[in-house]
Amino acid sequence: MLYDIRLTVRWIGAAASVWVLVLTLAQFTEPVRAQGSGTSDTWVPIGPPGASYIGALVIEPLTATTIYASSTPDRTIFKSTDGGSSWTALTPLPPGGITELAIDPQTPTTLYVGWVNGWSGELFKSTDGGASWKSTGAGHGIGSANALVINPRNPATVYFGQSADPPYLSGIFKTTDGGLTWTTATVGLPDPAGVVTMAIDPQVPDTLYAGIGGRGVYKTTNGGASWAVTGLAGYSPNSLVVDPRTPAALYASVVTSVGGPLSSTIYKSIDGGIAWTPFQNGPPDLVTTLAVDPQDPTTLYAGTLSGVFKSGDGGASWTAMNTGLPPYAVTALAFDGLTPTTLYAGTSGGGAFALRITPRHTLSLERMGDGNGVVTSSPAGIACGTDCTELFSEGTIVDLSAAPGAGSRFSSWSGCDALEEDGDCSVTMDGVRNVIATFDRQLVSLTVSTSGFRGGTVTSSPSGIDCGDDCSEWFAMGTVVTLTATPERGVVARWTGCDSHSGAGLTSTCMVTMTAGRSVTATFAPKLKKPKHEHPRH
Repeated sequence: MLYDIRLTVRWIGAAASVWVLVLTLAQFTEPVRAQGSGTSDTWVPIGPPGASYIGALVIEPLTATTIYASSTPDRTIFKSTDGGSSWTALTPLPPGGITELAIDPQTPTTLYVGWVNGWSGELFKSTDGGASWKSTGAGHGIGSANALVINPRNPATVYFGQSADPPYLSGIFKTTDGGLTWTTATVGLPDPAGVVTMAIDPQVPDTLYAGIGGRGVYKTTNGGASWAVTGLAGYSPNSLVVDPRTPAALYASVVTSVGGPLSSTIYKSIDGGIAWTPFQNGPPDLVTTLAVDPQDPTTLYAGTLSGVFKSGDGGASWTAMNTGLPPYAVTALAFDGLTPTTLYAGTSGGGAFALRITPRHTLSLERMGDGNGVVTSSPAGIACGTDCTELFSEGTIVDLSAAPGAGSRFSSWSGCDALEEDGDCSVTMDGVRNVIATFDRQLVSLTVSTSGFRGGTVTSSPSGIDCGDDCSEWFAMGTVVTLTATPERGVVARWTGCDSHSGAGLTSTCMVTMTAGRSVTATFAPKLKKPKHEHPRH
């Protein structure tokens, strides 16, 4: 069984044992046993015809139904333009192995292919969709072509990583003119620098990561002008993947045993490689490739020697999803580019397979109004408050419930498909949905009355009370109301029901904080007449 293979090859400069693993997968005829019963999702075989080992599998970024796959037994590159229903063999390359495939994201008829035969390696390029090929001269024609990435914003910039024998010829090579000329990009890399895998930041493409066999993960932020180790020093990363939505988050699978049964550990970094955290409960077998769901970064897929495993909680737990997948090692995983609802897998003995993934759509909740409250969802996911966005599978009916906070009241929904009898908002996830929940502060009443000598008027700030005529008003909970009393002829004698007041006088104010319904009375009195002074008698 493949998982019983013991590799005794020492590290030749860099990651030779990982490369031997790849070659072993291509040549091994006995299938591994897929572990677990998988999920209800079913893999469907898509070919190519007569293919067994899939060395590379890529999806054209601009046309999700266009797929390229390299396969044995003849190492041919096949192309499908209908999602794998039919395939066309492209013009063959020289006898050898196809290790990497990359497509120019802006001009998809431009392809790059990493090729190897023993320790002879080449990077070939086609500008006519694979009808013809030309060597680019990258890597001096030696070594194993292990990594190939294209700058998505400037596709004339390509990075090519290899392991070589002699080891000092390993490293990373860069072109900025579509492969016409190449320069080494090795400043800061260890010597030797056997490159096993690379990944590029899709949003800031001058940032790249390189997995170096036995040396860890290295990072550049200046397009390869210089590199520095970011972590996992002493480890051998065999797969790197960047979260396309949050590129500071990346995942690395590292080989954790050499000379015995191969195993691996998946690590995650959320700060661009500064710190790495291992998953304590990873897939049960050596991980050969990783993929992040482009719609949901908490969903990861791992191809292993015994099938595909899925984590829906950011790597905390994993479930086998092998229904329909033959019992072979998985060599490649790829999502379709435009609407990532199909996951493709290449295997070491059964060709390529496609898995239809139920589309998921984003539900966003916005709270409005001057009150406060929390909205929760069923199924769980929204707790807004703190978590106001969630992905739900297409067709899911989501019920939203609003709970006003202290001193607040729920006012209205916007964006619902229906309102339930209990006041909940119902939303059917047939696309991206946005719902607004409005909370206002609870209203409480303030009543003012006047008494005493010929009366007067009482007005309020904020406005609402004008008593005389309008002596009652509703105010939001917590509002501080200032009442001003103005007598008609006399003076303000006293207030009752205030939190504080300015005392008696020609005018007077009363302060009321509306924590509940309140009643206030202003009492007026006549002015006191000054006593007449008697003139002294002479």
